[in-house]
Amino acid sequence: TIEGGETLIDSRIILDYLEGIADEHRRLVPMEGPHRRTILRTEAIAVGLAEKAVELRIELYRKNPAARDPEWISRLEHQVDSALAWLDRAGPSPWFHGSDLSLPDVTTVVAYSYLSHKLPERIPSGKYANLERQCSYCEALAEFVAAPYSHAEAQASY
Repeated sequence: TIEGGETLIDSRIILDYLEGIADEHRRLVPMEGPHRRTILRTEAIAVGLAEKAVELRIELYRKNPAARDPEWISRLEHQVDSALAWLDRAGPSPWFHGSDLSLPDVTTVVAYSYLSHKLPERIPSGKYANLERQCSYCEALAEFVAAPYSHAEAQASY
């Protein structure tokens, strides 16, 4: 809940709010221009990865086996793999765009961490070497260390 009593209920809304109150030099997305669109395009792929990973997890582990749709599972697996390959080819080193952390870096690391804990078979060691390095690098940053992946929280989620 923020000033005025408004409750922010979605991570994208929370990030947008934080971007709006951040100092200009600490923003994860530029306010305008081609660089903004490039960053948002990469972030859209990372968000798609996260959403499809969750959908795949639900389909594989939460649905009644009799209700599972093999064609849908195959489509989700293809979408997850395609997003991972696209992001890996973008070659974060450690950042996707420029010399500073930006929104697609955070989103990708969160999605990749989710996959590594919830669907590790989708990311065999070495297959997405650039993303592995980026994830290791980011998870060692003080900001990530201060908010670690929670196994207990993950157990209660999809």
